[in-house]
Amino acid sequence: MKTAAICFLILLCATACSRAVIDPRWQAPIMTTMEVEQLSGARLFELSRDWLASNLYSEKRVIEYENKADGVLVVNGVMDYPATGLEAIARIQYTISFRVQVKAAAGKISLTFENIMIYVPKVYDRRAEIWLGREYFGGYSRPPVDADEYAAARKGVLAVADRLWRYIGQQKNAPEWAR
Repeated sequence: MKTAAICFLILLCATACSRAVIDPRWQAPIMTTMEVEQLSGARLFELSRDWLASNLYSEKRVIEYENKADGVLVVNGVMDYPATGLEAIARIQYTISFRVQVKAAAGKISLTFENIMIYVPKVYDRRAEIWLGREYFGGYSRPPVDADEYAAARKGVLAVADRLWRYIGQQKNAPEWAR
């Protein structure tokens, strides 16, 4: 019996020290492309830069890199975690940070969202203070750790892309004097 208890404690300690395995699929970049007739690469670059700079925010610089000649733009962004229902209550202060690389060419623009990180806010837990001697948990960023978090991050960044697509579509159809 004593041996079984010691083996159980060793197993418990070994599992407590292990980390969750993060599937590489949940860290894969999210890519989307849009075909835009009648707009040059330079115009697509300008529209993308203007919209992203005015609609995204970040702790870092929003526009990290831009090269108009190559039509390349690298932008940092932070958004609220897109949760609904009971998950929205549990993740009310979670945010998602990302880096998006924009490539604009004549009639085509592509977005690649990468470095997707979920910020887990610092929370106070009185029961944890009593039982574990630790009162605060969280206060760190991490990649998505399961398929649901990756799906939520994908939903959020694709919503950003959709708003950019709608803006470009409005500008494409606007009269020349309104551009």
